[in-house]
Amino acid sequence: MGMTTVKHITKHIVFLGALLLTSSGCTQKMPKITMPVQQDTGLLPESEFTEINQDVKLFQADGYLYATGRGEGFGIWQLSSRTFYSGLNTLQTTTGGFNFLGTNPLSVGAIVKAGGILVISSGTGLTFIDVATNVSIPQVVGRLPQVSGQPVGPEFIWQSAVYDSSTNQVYGFRGNQMFTLSMASRTIVSTAAIPDLGCGRGATRFNNRIFVAGCSSLYELTNPNGAMRQITGINAVDIVSTARFLYIHHKPLVNNSYEGIYVYDSNLASRLTMLRKVGSLEPRSFAISPDDQFIYSNDVDANGRGVELNIYRIPWTNNF
Repeated sequence: MGMTTVKHITKHIVFLGALLLTSSGCTQKMPKITMPVQQDTGLLPESEFTEINQDVKLFQADGYLYATGRGEGFGIWQLSSRTFYSGLNTLQTTTGGFNFLGTNPLSVGAIVKAGGILVISSGTGLTFIDVATNVSIPQVVGRLPQVSGQPVGPEFIWQSAVYDSSTNQVYGFRGNQMFTLSMASRTIVSTAAIPDLGCGRGATRFNNRIFVAGCSSLYELTNPNGAMRQITGINAVDIVSTARFLYIHHKPLVNNSYEGIYVYDSNLASRLTMLRKVGSLEPRSFAISPDDQFIYSNDVDANGRGVELNIYRIPWTNNF
């Protein structure tokens, strides 16, 4: 696997004001955790994944990083060793060499792992990949629509998705709609109206709660029927989580705060508390290592195109 020379890029760690949670017409101010935070920590990319590095979509689960993008097209890294598996040409398939990327990796809107199956939503629809039987030789085991050439409806093209293990369902989000995919039957079983998510492109299950990036705010899915609670005070364009923390890519609409990835813990069952912001990253897509030590970021150029897949060590300044 190729590595590049570490680049010296200065980043910053700063606090964001408390989130506001809006529910049933009332607004509750969330407390902010106060702790010393070092300024100008110099968050630097330690190295770079080169197999896939442009227009990348990332998803981390169970110690593996899954990605689509230019280069190898599709790949899997085992994170503890940073070993690269696969590549689009190694995918085993019974669908005649079907390429779920189509002609444009940017068409991939969502990647989510449901049990041992990776679900990828792109302009060609939904693709199901078995990554449990042999991670080094993943196999395409299904797609929706099932027949090549069938129209690809909006129910198969998502901007974000999340797996709910309690129901064995994947919730796919697109604009103001939520689509429920049964993993048992691999069919869309319901559609629900939701608030318009705008540019939001992430969803995650954290502390048994489902959060969805809504661009100008954050949403919590409170019922599988599509009911959502709005969380204001942060412009969530992307969101991921680990077992311990919730990570939100905040992009200010005006110059009243810093763009970057903000990190929250959840000591209380019913509320979010602010932990700290990490870096001034502006990723097209990002993921976090399971041990909360590394950010994997598809950093963008001046035109907003993802051009590098960098690995950053998170410079925690407090024990956790």
